[in-house]
Amino acid sequence: MAPVTCKEIERYIWTSYGYGNVNADCWIIGMEQHCDGDGKNIERRISKWGSKPFQDLKTYHQSIGGIQYCKDGEPTLPRTWSKLICFLKGLQGEPYPEERIDIKKFQKQQLGTRHGKNCLLELLPLPSPSTKPANWPRIYMRKWAKQYPRLSFLKERETYERMVRPKRIRKIQNLLNRLSKSPAGGPRVVLFYGKGFEEDWNKIVGKKFPERWGPERRGNVTYLQKGRTWFVSTNHVAGRGSLKKRECHELGDFLRRKVASDAKNKTEK
Repeated sequence: MAPVTCKEIERYIWTSYGYGNVNADCWIIGMEQHCDGDGKNIERRISKWGSKPFQDLKTYHQSIGGIQYCKDGEPTLPRTWSKLICFLKGLQGEPYPEERIDIKKFQKQQLGTRHGKNCLLELLPLPSPSTKPANWPRIYMRKWAKQYPRLSFLKERETYERMVRPKRIRKIQNLLNRLSKSPAGGPRVVLFYGKGFEEDWNKIVGKKFPERWGPERRGNVTYLQKGRTWFVSTNHVAGRGSLKKRECHELGDFLRRKVASDAKNKTEK
C-alpha cells in the first residue's frame, strides 16, 4: 500500500465523520475512534475512507481488514458497541438482549448501516489509543507533522485538538441545523458519550444539559430537549462509572417514550 498523501490526510481530518445514515432518527456522538497506534493500520484506515463523510460500518471494516467485527457467525463484539447497541434496541422498542448473539446480530445487520436507523459520529477524526497526550501515535507527531508542513499541528495532541476541535464543533452544529430545517426535521435523539468532552457537547447543542436521569452515581446522565430533538450526555459507555448494558437499554426506552409522547401531543393539537 502506498503511503497516504497530505491531501488524503487533510480530507480525512476535515470531512470524515463516522458511519451510518446521517438522516436517521438517532445520532450517537463519541470523542474519537480507538486504535492500537500502529502506523500502518492508521494509514490503511485513511486511504480506504475516500471522500464520503459517512461510511457503511460493515463495508468499511471489511475494506481495512476488520472483518472480525462484521463476519457471519460470531463476530468480535467491542465493549463500546455492545452498550450502544443495547441503547439502540431500547430506543427502537425492542426487548433487552439477554443473549450476546442478539447483540452481535444487531452489530452485523443494523449498526452504522448506510440506510439504517442510526448514525455514529466522532468529534475528533484521527484514531488514537486514548485521549492521553502520552499515547499520541508516533506516525502523527514523528512522521506526518515533519513530512508535511501543513500538518505541523499534529506534532502534539494538544496542538491538534486546538486546531481541530472548534472547526469540527461548528461543522456538526451546522449539519444539525441544516437537517433540522429539512422536511424530515433532523434526528429525534442525539446521544453524546464522554463527559470529559461535556463543554464540546454543550457548544454543539447551544446550552447545558439541565435534567438528570437515573441514579447519579452511575453514568452521570443528563438530558434536554431542543426543538424536536432530545439530547443526552453520559459518561463514556466503556469507561469507569459507565452505565451497565441493561441501564443503556432503559435509557433508550426512556427516550423512545419521550419521542412517542411528543408525537402524540402533536397529533392531539
